Amino acid sequence: MKKYLSVFIILLLFIFSCESGKVEKSSDNKSTQEVEEIINLDEAVVVINNNAYYRNDVMNFIYFSFPGITEDDYNKDNLTRLFIDEFIKFQLLLSDAKKNNVKVSSERLNSIMNKIEKIGEDSFVIDFPISLDEYKKLLRESMIVKEWLNKLIEKNITVSEDEVKIKYEKIDKTKKSIVKYHVLHIVTTNYKDALNARRALLRGKSFKEVALKYSVGPEKDQGGDLGYIVLEDMPDIFQKIKRLRIKRISPVYKSDYGYHIFQVLDKKKEVEVGYEVLKPKLYQEIFAEKVEKFINDYVEVLKKNAKITINVDNLNLISDNSSIKNN
Repeated sequence: MKKYLSVFIILLLFIFSCESGKVEKSSDNKSTQEVEEIINLDEAVVVINNNAYYRNDVMNFIYFSFPGITEDDYNKDNLTRLFIDEFIKFQLLLSDAKKNNVKVSSERLNSIMNKIEKIGEDSFVIDFPISLDEYKKLLRESMIVKEWLNKLIEKNITVSEDEVKIKYEKIDKTKKSIVKYHVLHIVTTNYKDALNARRALLRGKSFKEVALKYSVGPEKDQGGDLGYIVLEDMPDIFQKIKRLRIKRISPVYKSDYGYHIFQVLDKKKEVEVGYEVLKPKLYQEIFAEKVEKFINDYVEVLKKNAKITINVDNLNLISDNSSIKNN
């Protein structure tokens, strides 16, 4: 489960100020898009180049793009505008992708949807207050956006050997160390299986036996044994491992990938100052930084060339709290 770079991570979440329900122009001098407040346009939340989007459009996008959202999150300052901004970025990129004739095959889309539909009602996906038809529509659109971003990145982003070497030379030698954890891992697609797996482990069943029965991860055939791993190279949920005592069975943790159980068998610190050892990690860091800057700059150009109007009041996130599940 290597930590692949997700193109959505690079769509940064900007927070804009709101006062008395009105949208103000961004004070960021780098922003070139002037946002106008909608005075009278029915109940549209956002209008982009004469295309109107309503509360249902934005809410479905939120459910799809932020599966871990909770009631507490909805009460955070400026979150409404944050979601709208991400929605605008998504629609601009989607429109741009379609203009460039980017498509995804129905076979590929249906293959993913079939897997989702088979997961069951306890799935972290099916928990969304969104229909499968709407989920499929958003999935198709997100795949189109990802495909377009990948093409742009492939065409515009390169990392040279010299750039990696320069970054290496700037690292304090005392910090050129890597902590490795020997980790056993079980991941399930639903909470019930995860609970049953943990109960079995606490009753003394071997991790290998339980992983073979319940886990859906690629390390299942190895009894859930990931060997020694660097947490920074793994998905964010693996950061929970830092809090675990050696040999302790973890609680059940939820992520976008499913439900996780960890057991740490050993922890060791290896001082690895060699360039060849750190080269892959440094390359990944430089690449990620370049991608982030490129995508943000690209979106700013799209915003500059678009006419965007917003009515924040028409979204009213708080009134929809009843449909959001605490996880």
